[in-house]
Amino acid sequence: MKAFRAHSSAPVLVANFAAPAILPFGLFDANVPDSFSYALARANDGLRGRISDLPGTVIWDYAALVRDRGAARWTDPRLWALGRIAVAADHQPALAAGLARAVAGVLRKNA
Repeated sequence: MKAFRAHSSAPVLVANFAAPAILPFGLFDANVPDSFSYALARANDGLRGRISDLPGTVIWDYAALVRDRGAARWTDPRLWALGRIAVAADHQPALAAGLARAVAGVLRKNA
């Protein structure tokens, strides 16, 4: 990211990491110190730390979009097998709208 920033002043939007619908330890995943939940939290914290030092770079809360729409049905295994399409068809409009709002928020001038 620093190399990109050295060559461009364009705004950069970085998505954070969303939790999958099924966690390895199920309901108790948050209780296990080396669980996926902990790893995901560390990854998102690390992302925030790295991004905070770079001007014009913001985090888009992709994880909140997935959580709000429902992680259990966010993906469609059939679409993934057909074309590596990561988001279920029912959620693609919400993904597009959320991303468009984030991009507009980054590019729009302050009032």
